Amino acid sequence: MYRTIRLHFPELFDWMREVDDCRKKASNYELAAHLTACLAMFLFKSGSRNQYNQHREDSQFQKNYKRLFGFAMPHGDSVRKVMALLEVS
Repeated sequence: MYRTIRLHFPELFDWMREVDDCRKKASNYELAAHLTACLAMFLFKSGSRNQYNQHREDSQFQKNYKRLFGFAMPHGDSVRKVMALLEVS
């Protein structure tokens, strides 16, 4: 997965950092971390945010996630809230 992302989408995380942050409050996670988590839920075929959150509790999974994406894993519910705030465009 790492090689695929780096080979075909080398600027993916830079693109995510260009998205305007619509949140009004400061957060421990940058917007790109939430966008990445949303993508990860799809890539890892998480059936629900609950399943994603269960992975989030596993320290080895967190370590691998951080190594793969370069971000810590935000909570699935906060990912949903952020995604609901974003403009569709």
